[in-house]
Amino acid sequence: MTKLSQSGFWQLQSEFFSLNPKDAWSHTPHTVTNNKFIAKTYARLSDRVSPQSTVIELGAGIGEFAYHFLSNKSSPGKYWITDYSQNNLDYLSSINDYRNWRYAYLDFAQIDCTQYSPPEAISDKPVVFILNYLLDSLAHDAYLKVCGTLIQTMTVAKKNTPGAQSIEFSNEETLYYQLEKIEIEPEIKNYIQTHWEVGQQLTIPIGSITLIKQLKTLYPKAILIITDKTCQHPSNNAYSEDFSFQKEGSISCTVNMHAIENIIQPEFFFQTSMDSSFELNIATTVMAWGLDENMTKHLHGECEIIRKRSIYDYAMLNRELALEKNTFSYPFLKSQLEQFDYDPYLFLNMTSNFHKHLHSASSQLKAHFIDLLKKIQRASFQNNHRLIPSIASCYRVMGEIEEAEVLMRKHQLSGPTNYYFYREMATLQFCRRNMLEANEFIDFSIEKNPGCAYSRSLKDQIVKDIP
Repeated sequence: MTKLSQSGFWQLQSEFFSLNPKDAWSHTPHTVTNNKFIAKTYARLSDRVSPQSTVIELGAGIGEFAYHFLSNKSSPGKYWITDYSQNNLDYLSSINDYRNWRYAYLDFAQIDCTQYSPPEAISDKPVVFILNYLLDSLAHDAYLKVCGTLIQTMTVAKKNTPGAQSIEFSNEETLYYQLEKIEIEPEIKNYIQTHWEVGQQLTIPIGSITLIKQLKTLYPKAILIITDKTCQHPSNNAYSEDFSFQKEGSISCTVNMHAIENIIQPEFFFQTSMDSSFELNIATTVMAWGLDENMTKHLHGECEIIRKRSIYDYAMLNRELALEKNTFSYPFLKSQLEQFDYDPYLFLNMTSNFHKHLHSASSQLKAHFIDLLKKIQRASFQNNHRLIPSIASCYRVMGEIEEAEVLMRKHQLSGPTNYYFYREMATLQFCRRNMLEANEFIDFSIEKNPGCAYSRSLKDQIVKDIP
């Protein structure tokens, strides 16, 4: 009998991110939280409330948030990029994006959030923690409230266990479980009994609560800025039919920020609004303790600014553009990019809409668009593996073949291995009638993504035209 949080289920989660430090992020909706708009908002909050404070980012992933945060912070203090994967940190510390900050006030540290130890001594200023889409990757436990006093715990079972139920994940993993009455932590039991309705099945973020408790013990003054999924709430019955496991990710559960707030009971707590109809339900949460009255007042004021210009606004616009329900005009597209500081992810969602205009664009519009592309490129980050091929595709559609070729050849020197690069390079060489090279690139593209219909169609055309 093993509780979910103590099972090998979470070891698989850790190994997934440890063994696939960069590729792992292609499986998660990280673009909503790792962009210039959000990073600039959090940098402003840090500057206004506690300038020169140490900032510790837990679970930095591909490092893009850190890049944008440091680019927009006007009062740089010590910044720690931390991650579970040492291989990922070795890679991040070697790239040029952080060159300007590397030995001034930026450093790297490997941290396991389940056994947290601080990367440096505590100062008299509040430490600012960034927890960006991290908490749902830490261990959860699952429960069913049967009646006012009886709570059953989800325990992991073997496949052939009589009466075992199962949960199927999109990555073909299967979890077998049973519900049993076993002793649970008093504070968890009290929280379920006093906040949740009978019959509701729920997950509690045990790992997240443990981590934040450790931070509260180690840091007398701290501000935590959190972006994560926060779907569960006692008044929300939409998740009562199952245990709210994410079906679109690798192996993870849904964070319940309501549980964290009520069990941790921080001195300051703020959360942006959520919309239950929005499938990518990510919110910004700020919690703090040990702050003086003046600093708390400043923090509250800055959080009100976040409420008006929140992660939800960015995510909603990103989703609407990705759905491509409409053909947007160039002025509208430009205004949106300007509003979000020429964010590359918005550009990626807009690219197909741009293409609809660029085929017949006037020379004046093309000139404006080339200027726009250069601004997007300057706002980019080296790890953004889709951006350069997408910019090159816009040059190609406008007939600027030489410009696209130069950009892609320069990008090739960094050794990209993703299918976006191979697909665009194959298309570009097809346009240049370099069929043998186009065929080589399209084979790599199909190998990386066998399900891409565009690549297979292009392959057929290339084969027909090979001398």
